[in-house]
Amino acid sequence: MRLSLSRPRELTFLIAVGIAALTLLGKIVLLPIFSLYGFGLLLIAFIILALGVLLDNL
Repeated sequence: MRLSLSRPRELTFLIAVGIAALTLLGKIVLLPIFSLYGFGLLLIAFIILALGVLLDNL
């Protein structure tokens, strides 16, 4: 099976990087949501980025 990978849209990339950056910042500075659910939010950011690569229209 061949995977057809595509470049994610700029908005998809920025959303994933923004979530990841806020999560990492939440480990340094107390940010209520990002400090508490850090691993889950990093996982969500990775899934968004992976879907942006796998799907053409995301």
